[in-house]
Amino acid sequence: MHDIKANKEGHREVQVDLREWKGLTSHHAEAHGDLLPPEIAQVLQSWGIRSLFPPQEEVAKRELIRGGNFVLASPTASGKTLAAEMAILNDLMGGGKVIYAVPLRALASEKFQTFKERYEPLGYSIRMKTGDFDSSEAPLGRNDVIITTYEKLDSILRHQPPWIEDLSTVVFDEIHYSGDGDRGPTIEMTVAKLLDVNPRVRRIALSATIANIEEVAKWLDAEPISLDWRPVPLRTGTFHFAEFSEGRVLFSDGGEAKVPGVMGYFDVDLAIWSILRGGQVLIFYPTRRTTVAGARRIVRRVRGSVNLRKEELEALSERIKHEEPTTRTMETLQDVVKGGVAFHHAGLSHGARNKVERAFREGLLLAITATPTLAAGVNLPARTVVVRSHRRYNHKLGYSAPISVMEFHQMAGRAGRPDYDDEGEAILIAKGDSEARALLERYSPANIEPIRSSLAEPGKLRPHILSLVAMKSPVGMDGILAVLDRSLLSVQVGRSSIEIEVPSILDFLGE
Repeated sequence: MHDIKANKEGHREVQVDLREWKGLTSHHAEAHGDLLPPEIAQVLQSWGIRSLFPPQEEVAKRELIRGGNFVLASPTASGKTLAAEMAILNDLMGGGKVIYAVPLRALASEKFQTFKERYEPLGYSIRMKTGDFDSSEAPLGRNDVIITTYEKLDSILRHQPPWIEDLSTVVFDEIHYSGDGDRGPTIEMTVAKLLDVNPRVRRIALSATIANIEEVAKWLDAEPISLDWRPVPLRTGTFHFAEFSEGRVLFSDGGEAKVPGVMGYFDVDLAIWSILRGGQVLIFYPTRRTTVAGARRIVRRVRGSVNLRKEELEALSERIKHEEPTTRTMETLQDVVKGGVAFHHAGLSHGARNKVERAFREGLLLAITATPTLAAGVNLPARTVVVRSHRRYNHKLGYSAPISVMEFHQMAGRAGRPDYDDEGEAILIAKGDSEARALLERYSPANIEPIRSSLAEPGKLRPHILSLVAMKSPVGMDGILAVLDRSLLSVQVGRSSIEIEVPSILDFLGE
């Protein structure tokens, strides 16, 4: 349907045969033959995409495919990535160069596999860089699309490779991570440095949850787009023990459901309840240890409750057996997958995590227990999401503290499998009826926290000013302030407040 040739400037173009193009439809099945540029529409059709979801339609209607910055906030699985890809395609066809930045290596790997399958047949070079090695990565100048983590991008920027100025487009995925107390300052300053080095670069930011999208859009000089459409409706609720051998789910829409068989392990019974209704389940735990323990409890009940594809599960276990390194944790994973259950956390090898994710998408695995990192954009939907605890150890406070409303909804966003489920369910476990009702109110979507810059704390700002001094040396106060002017902090507190802090930080660093 298309081929590649070089234009007179040497840039690759996708040549389309418009006689074959019939136009894409909207999600509502109305014809929108003029909604997309024909060459973009035809490539999407070659990818098997026949209709657009509302977020994609909105980007097209606002004429943001051909150019312009935008921040898109819409729920998980609503099509944010493809909305960005329509703009990426346009820019690549014009000879552009793209960076796609993500917060986690697992998410980078997923995007790399998808982009490689889509873009390499079009003649574009895709590269992933996520390592800890600090270097300029000069060879990346030869690639058309670079998928990287924010921390790796920060490392690259410190070396100022010349190809950064050639970037036409940058996608900041999961931009809400810029408000994270630990990693947020690095992400925010990476964005600011990139915009300082290449102020003309087109910026696209994506997130499922942004309460203060106007502020984030002002930070990136972008157009805000916020939609609450989901391909599968979501019900959120809380679960508590009601009486002997029975638990109860209270849903935010006023509905209730009874869960039989509660014997002290509420996560197990919620998992079985979902599986017996024909769904898959994701259960989030606060630590790796509790994640593994949860999988071992659940698999004992699954083995005696449902029919399993035993031969395929045995084969999956054997494939995991060949993953390195061989550890007791990996041996436990090999055992539980035979029973249709797996656990997923950063302590597993990359290959093992990929095998678990693939088997879950294919319906081979019925339940996955996971740490919250799995909620960060990895495409792994389930009929039911269970959050085992609303509290997590906070190393700064020295004790367990409630998770944020935003974090709960990041996990809840995994609920609902497109093409499989009529609705998804996200359930938070409580200790009793009163706590269940309180948590239902606390974790309402209306209470999602705004993204706030953490750079206001001098201890957070110091290392990043030191990084700017090293990166831009020689540099004066004006040069440092010019970069900080491109931060979310500047939008939220103003330049005058930053001007007061910077001299004292420079004096501290000098001493």
